[in-house]
Amino acid sequence: MKDKIKEEKAKTPNNLKLLAKLDQLKEGLGAFKAEIIDQRNILAHSEKSIDSNGKLTLNALNKSSSKITFNSDWINNIRSNIRKHRANLEDLFNEM
Repeated sequence: MKDKIKEEKAKTPNNLKLLAKLDQLKEGLGAFKAEIIDQRNILAHSEKSIDSNGKLTLNALNKSSSKITFNSDWINNIRSNIRKHRANLEDLFNEM
């Protein structure tokens, strides 16, 4: 993304609409790793356990302090993040 922003800034005349969109998306995509990739990695590389309340918990094998407790809050949060990042990526695709 940094290269695309530099490329657009170097053009004459500058595409101000695209530059504004890239700057806006750059901030939103900064959270993509934590909100999507890290969650996916925990799901893919984890061991399950049952907590004291009988809830299924996944503990990441690659990050000892990371875990997911499956409940409606986690499910709603991850679905919201997926929708948000999908919209950002679609916006970026449509602007290119």
